Amino acid sequence: MSGLHFSRDMLALATHGAAHLGGAGRRVGRFVRAQQGGAAPDLYYTMFEIDCLLALGEVPGRADADRLRGYGDGSALDTVHLACLSRCWSRWPDGVPEGVRGSVLRRAAACRAADGGFALEVGAPRSSMYAGFLLISALQDAGVADMRAAGLLPAVEGAHAGGGGYAEEPGRTAVATNATVAAILLHRAAGVRARARAVRWLRSQHRPGGGFGATPAAPLPDLVSTATALTALKAAGASFAALRDECLDFVEGLWDERGGFVGTAADTQADVEYTFHALLCFGCLTS
Repeated sequence: MSGLHFSRDMLALATHGAAHLGGAGRRVGRFVRAQQGGAAPDLYYTMFEIDCLLALGEVPGRADADRLRGYGDGSALDTVHLACLSRCWSRWPDGVPEGVRGSVLRRAAACRAADGGFALEVGAPRSSMYAGFLLISALQDAGVADMRAAGLLPAVEGAHAGGGGYAEEPGRTAVATNATVAAILLHRAAGVRARARAVRWLRSQHRPGGGFGATPAAPLPDLVSTATALTALKAAGASFAALRDECLDFVEGLWDERGGFVGTAADTQADVEYTFHALLCFGCLTS
């Protein structure tokens, strides 16, 4: 993952992971297509639908593009959904429309927190790790080079909460897997080697016989934390060969016969977000 580009590299891994499905890939494709639109389509899930289809070698349809056009330049969306719009458009040959690109750039500037990082809301005093990942990804997808991840690193280090793990915001003490993942990926996107302490902490969140937990206290490993942790470890160049078989068994155990994947062993409802993260896991573990 040299020259880390968040969404492009994750899609490449998911595409590799789709080969692990073998003949079951057709069932996964049918499951994803059945979710398209839905009763109340949401850009967040549309993003995962599109990436699942692309990973499976399918082409999103005209209805997807029509849905995206309905959001205009995205300026009325919240930060999360604007980032989703940027990613969705980036999958089309013509890329992100100029109006959406301008909205992403303006939102990133407006959401720069007082500590130098990114926040989800305009004028926030403290940044968040999720916002940093989200807005750098949106800028990358939009092809905007004005704001580099390197400028966020002081705020990222402010969220280090001891023991190698990172909290969601600077000054907090509750470490979390996805916050630590964001710290590692933001370092790599800035061209900086990931902190060895963060890599060690992240590896320690693997549960024997399963995947990764969302926090040290989480009762069960979950699919999203497993996918993001493996992606970050891969981006950091860390070996996780010893975890491969256990992680594969864990992810395969979350398969739903309808064609998708569920989030944890306690869940019963598959969706496209979990299904994309399953493909991402397979890509990390088999590439």
